[in-house]
Amino acid sequence: MGLGKTVQVLAAITKLKELGRLGGPVLIVAPTSVVSTWAHEATRFAPGLTVNTVTATAKKREESVEELAAADIVVTSYTLLRLEGDAYEGVTWEGVVLDEAQAVKNPRTIGYRALIKLRREWTFAVTGTPIENTIGDLGALFGLSTPGLLPAADKFSEKFKRPIERNGDPVARALLMKLTKPFLMRRKKSDVARTCPRKCRQFSRSRWMTTIGHAT
Repeated sequence: MGLGKTVQVLAAITKLKELGRLGGPVLIVAPTSVVSTWAHEATRFAPGLTVNTVTATAKKREESVEELAAADIVVTSYTLLRLEGDAYEGVTWEGVVLDEAQAVKNPRTIGYRALIKLRREWTFAVTGTPIENTIGDLGALFGLSTPGLLPAADKFSEKFKRPIERNGDPVARALLMKLTKPFLMRRKKSDVARTCPRKCRQFSRSRWMTTIGHAT
């Protein structure tokens, strides 16, 4: 938290629009609790962008996802995407941003499969916890953001997860780092809060943000 990920994403989308390279809406998928926060921050830091939020199912709202997509950014929740995956699949998105992406770390879930089906040019997975339980979490996020870079779940487990987690296989670790490093941006708390008191800075060393992204 507090690493500026929202502002970074909004700045990137703003730049794309300024350059005339925003060919369609960007879908931001986030936990329900922060959907409104994205809209508020966009108003504050990127007033040149039009933003629509999806806060209810089709039965409770007046506009369809397709109608709401007539904006630069559409913000929805993982829950609503899971419930109405077909509606989002019907839109061609410029890109997809997954906020707190660890929420979709399981490839076997409906939400993960709904994301895989989305038509988009690029995907960014933004999270402070890229590996919440096992290295398999990282493989799942790369499956969304850089499809084809890493093997599917079973092969990933055989080639990377089991060797690294069981005995710290240096060859498997080195290969995984080599493959993923070009697509990772890590930003530590110390990079943005250098004036924090010593005690605060020590506490926050474990707090970091990872953005996993790919553009086709």
